[in-house]
Amino acid sequence: MRAHNSESTTVNNSENDFRTKFRIGFDAPNISHRQVLLTLDQTTSDAVDWGYDAEMYEVFDDDMYWVINDKKYVIQATNEFGFDKEIPIGIRTMGGGLIRIKVDELEHAENYNSLYIKDSLTGEIHDITNQTFEINLDAGEYQNRFFLVLQPATLTIEEVTLFEGVHIYMNNSISELQLNSIETTAIRSVSLYNSFGQQVNTWSIQKNKTSISLPMHVAAGIYIVIVKTTTGNVNKKIIITN
Repeated sequence: MRAHNSESTTVNNSENDFRTKFRIGFDAPNISHRQVLLTLDQTTSDAVDWGYDAEMYEVFDDDMYWVINDKKYVIQATNEFGFDKEIPIGIRTMGGGLIRIKVDELEHAENYNSLYIKDSLTGEIHDITNQTFEINLDAGEYQNRFFLVLQPATLTIEEVTLFEGVHIYMNNSISELQLNSIETTAIRSVSLYNSFGQQVNTWSIQKNKTSISLPMHVAAGIYIVIVKTTTGNVNKKIIITN
């Protein structure tokens, strides 16, 4: 029999609640649908926050949950979700089979363009923003394999040059981000995100420019550069110093 999720994942739905919320959906052979909720709240932490986190009171044969202190939660609150953070996701499947994970809904998440599932066993990262991640799993409990993350795998300079035809370099001596592309790869736009996943700046690039320098007038720290080209997107972590 397919189990139904009867738990509510509604937390403070008042009109004045502008917190960022990620509602992640889960489907499997022995559950009709599970939705877990991640909320960003500056007053919370990565540990258990009473009144914010909700522990599961019923776990089905096939189920998904947040892992906090080795316990299962249907609602989790945390104070930040940046590029360097991984949110553990637990999966239980007593009979094994095909499981599916996707974004059900995003609320007040304008600064978070994409969400990904990281599979730490294979090293693969899957975009779930507008598509479903599907995988066949053997029967068992998976608590240290899958994570919710904000970025795909970051390529090294060598990999970027080889596969995307783009070289990205942060020149801190003159506070400029320098990009060079081969003639067959045109850069369309460049976006800069801080370590919290918030967009700091974006630039539209004129066609046929193979050498680009962009001034970086931002605070020192770790940033992610996302370059959109005619052959795909390139992501690179940079460090800006003052």
